[in-house]
Amino acid sequence: MVPLVTSDCTRLILEFPGTGTSTNFCCDVSIRPDVIGCGSYTLNAIAYSASTPNSYQWYFNNSVIPGATNVLYEATQSEVYKVVGTCGLNTDTDEISVTIVPAIVPGTVADYVVCDDAVLDGLASFNLSNLNTQALGALPADEYTVTYHLTAEAAALGQGALDPAFTNTVPFDQTLYIRVTKGDLPTCYEVITVQLHVIAVPLGSFTYSANEYCNNIGTNPFATPDTGASLGTFTADSPNLFFVAGTTNGEIDLAQTLPGTYVITNTLIGTNGCPDVTATFTVTITAPVAADFHYPAEFYCSNGTETPAPIMDDANAAAVSSFTSDSGLILDAVTGIITINGSTVGTHTITNTIAAAGGCSQVVATTTITITQLPDASFTYNVNYCKDTDSDPTPLVTGVAGTFTINSTAVTIDPVSGKITLETAPTGSYIITNTVAAADGCGQVTATFTILISANGVADFSYVDGTYCKAANATASPTFTNNGTAGVFTFTPAGLVINAAGVVDLNLSAVGTYDVTNTINGTGNCTGDVATATIIIVEQLVGQISYNGQLSVNL
Repeated sequence: MVPLVTSDCTRLILEFPGTGTSTNFCCDVSIRPDVIGCGSYTLNAIAYSASTPNSYQWYFNNSVIPGATNVLYEATQSEVYKVVGTCGLNTDTDEISVTIVPAIVPGTVADYVVCDDAVLDGLASFNLSNLNTQALGALPADEYTVTYHLTAEAAALGQGALDPAFTNTVPFDQTLYIRVTKGDLPTCYEVITVQLHVIAVPLGSFTYSANEYCNNIGTNPFATPDTGASLGTFTADSPNLFFVAGTTNGEIDLAQTLPGTYVITNTLIGTNGCPDVTATFTVTITAPVAADFHYPAEFYCSNGTETPAPIMDDANAAAVSSFTSDSGLILDAVTGIITINGSTVGTHTITNTIAAAGGCSQVVATTTITITQLPDASFTYNVNYCKDTDSDPTPLVTGVAGTFTINSTAVTIDPVSGKITLETAPTGSYIITNTVAAADGCGQVTATFTILISANGVADFSYVDGTYCKAANATASPTFTNNGTAGVFTFTPAGLVINAAGVVDLNLSAVGTYDVTNTINGTGNCTGDVATATIIIVEQLVGQISYNGQLSVNL
């Protein structure tokens, strides 16, 4: 008997000569990755396998589960499950960790009843979030989500969740479907229903003939119901508003009512389980008007970006005014707001005129503001000064002289005149600031100017050793005397390698005698200077010592 085995590891064929039969020696079970189930979970031994074993045995925590010999097994406990598949003489094993969370037991949701709005069309607004607590029942809110759907199918699929601020789409009565889902396991959910009901309610809207009335002047106003509305009981948000005793139409007693703004409410007692119906209207009772006013400040600066608005001095001042002013002031005639930027410098008079309204007479009041020209702090000096030759400078002030300062404590400056003491000043660049203090509405103003203080140049230097050996990595640096500084270095004859600081490269320079010149140019009124030093570069000496004709040493 000679076995013939294919290379396909999923199916091995052992042929028996002359029989025409074959036996399947490949076996494979593959459940799936670890899972979480809701109440239970159905395990499939060949969920991820192309093989079909002849028999199965399921285990729980490595213990045989009696009777669990099918390809499917319903797991109801959390732990490790194992399945062994048998294919003839071959077996295969796979394990899976199963976590079973309790099945969802939602709460019972009572009918959600609201009252219709003024349209009386059977449609109303529902806040579905108010039902969440009922829908969850004993379930913790931080572990479950609640969504609302128009159909049972949409709820089961978790699709088309409604906005909690919901207006019913079926007039008066409608069924919604509530899906309660475990937050960390979307496949774990239950669907329940809720009934929405809309109950028609009466209308209580009303108006008065006007929004404003004058205190103790004119005929008492009364409420008029809107079309289809009814009048009930009238109240106000303040005891300072009085209704005429014995009337049922909300008539206001203008003689007793104090000036102020009031919200008047018409209340209809609710029926059929609906709450009371209320409607409101706002009226203002105005005292004899006072137009007196002022602005936040008396002075403003010409460069200001402010837009000051008038402040009414009297609490009873009317809200409707007409503002005017003399020429040159940018003024909003309705609000009284002034635009400072663009208005002319000077003192301006503004007039507030309140027209007669609600039986109250016209009133006029005035006030003034002053716009101050922004000070100019501009000034100049010469740009360059020589401390060795120039006199102490003072600025040419083209604007207003304030307080002069300089950005160095090493330089002395007179804060009033701006005079700078050059003799004791270190050389360098300095910034002088003229500061004009804030006054008459204008803030502090500053201007700056930059000057350069220099000294006469000193170029004195030398190469101390005079003569140097040509050697690798060797340099010769200049030594400055008499407070000399580096300027521009030149040399004669050619052959010297020198950098901008006067340092000579002794390796790259040719052997020879050189005159090196340091040239400092004058700055402003300061003089320059020229100095020359000589440097000699020689070859390094080489010596040889020998003895007994056998050993030599190069030096």
